[in-house]
Amino acid sequence: MKKLLSVLFVLLLLPLASARIFWYSDEIDRQNNIDYAHSNSFDGITAEDEGDFDKYNCISLDDYNDYADYNKYDGYESLTADTASEKDLSRLRRDDYNIIANQNPSDSIEPDDFNSYGDMGCFNLKDYNSFAETDDFDRWDDAVFDDFDDIYVAKKVGKDRMHFFDFSSDFDGFDLQKTQPRPNYYEPYHRNSPYPYFGYGFSREDY
Repeated sequence: MKKLLSVLFVLLLLPLASARIFWYSDEIDRQNNIDYAHSNSFDGITAEDEGDFDKYNCISLDDYNDYADYNKYDGYESLTADTASEKDLSRLRRDDYNIIANQNPSDSIEPDDFNSYGDMGCFNLKDYNSFAETDDFDRWDDAVFDDFDDIYVAKKVGKDRMHFFDFSSDFDGFDLQKTQPRPNYYEPYHRNSPYPYFGYGFSREDY
């Protein structure tokens, strides 16, 4: 009897073990989910359901507007400077945000209006670095992973995006061996740092 119950238990678990896990992080997940839905017409998973932009943390402006323009009766309106809400803007990558910001110089949407890491939830690393490189004298430093501070950046930027790194190029400058231990007198200023003598040489808030 115990053996029979064990067999039944395993049989019940098999569908769960083989079930696909869907991610709803960004536009790459969305395309993968749509492709999977198209791959089998009889599993109850539909491209219409998996393509629902409301499910995704981050979206592509081109994807959204192409979909909205395809059918004017589907309830989607193209995202522009006149129609995009703050929530819509927060779900875009840097370039997509700036496309909308540059459409109307007279509105309140300013290009590169990112004041905290929280504004960069849908950035990938290239988005962040291109933004950081626009001004050498601001508080944003590009992250090339030759300093432990860059690890801090990677933990804060792109929090809503799964596909943050481009492994073909983002780590070209990776060399944490360049980082040198800081003198002991820095210690009081970074007692919350996970790297007591590396990286944080000053008090740094999660701005």
